[in-house]
Amino acid sequence: QTVLIIAMSVVALTLMWIVAKGGLGRLNFNVSAIYELRDDAMSTYFQFPFNYLNNWATKIFAPVILAIGLIRRNVWIIGFAVLAELFFYGAYAQKTPLALVVFAMFSMWAVPRRIRTSLLELGLALVVIVSIVLYQQYGNLLVSAIVVNRTFFGPANNNVLFYEFFLENPHTFFSNSFLRGVVDYPFQMHVFDLISIVRTGDIGINPNTGALGAGFMHMGYLGMLFYALIIGLIISIITSLSKHHPPWVPVAVAGPATFIMLTSTDVSVALLTNGLLAGILVIFLWPTNSVDRRQT
Repeated sequence: QTVLIIAMSVVALTLMWIVAKGGLGRLNFNVSAIYELRDDAMSTYFQFPFNYLNNWATKIFAPVILAIGLIRRNVWIIGFAVLAELFFYGAYAQKTPLALVVFAMFSMWAVPRRIRTSLLELGLALVVIVSIVLYQQYGNLLVSAIVVNRTFFGPANNNVLFYEFFLENPHTFFSNSFLRGVVDYPFQMHVFDLISIVRTGDIGINPNTGALGAGFMHMGYLGMLFYALIIGLIISIITSLSKHHPPWVPVAVAGPATFIMLTSTDVSVALLTNGLLAGILVIFLWPTNSVDRRQT
């Protein structure tokens, strides 16, 4: 009940903020137009403290509400969570809210059944094949661009770009992270703009990287080792807190933010902005004596 109250409060507050900023008249559900509208959505809705609360509501608390609704088989709670994520998708011009609805339901179904890794690999291969067929037969590049490239090739390519750039240029030593203002930043431009210029010749593609690229950016190989230790500690804490929970709980709650930390953002950003710390709090508050009917 405590988890549900906190989650409902954060999501409701975020929804009211969007409405107060005129979001009802700015919703967009056209997936092909989201990249054109994203900058405007970011400047409109992502203002302190909602640059944190918006992400927490989307990536942590709305999926938690959905999971609780599914456990209780409460249509109203399920409907609230799904509609909230649809609203976030239309307001923020981001695909993540829709993906998290699917991920939460998939986690609750798949994790207790311990689906074989080979089946997941076949599923991923099927996605790649479908995207190729759609492009070759119908000229539709949307699935390949959004799903295949963003999931498989984009993060790997960005890791290499960050490695090559900071192999020949000064490291940042966290001057663009939690030591901002303490350590001097060595460049005149944002790191994303620098890598974007290397990749395309212009700025604007926002080439995110995860722990590998960010660690090397900050302190080279020592930074990668440091981030490996930090991530190992985080996963150990989540594992320890989840000993008496159904196995899907840590996956559904902390899985998305952990994946983002490994593939497309700095560790500090994943912990604070993307809500991994909030997810750890939810796991800590999750009742250990609850009976998940999906486990029986």
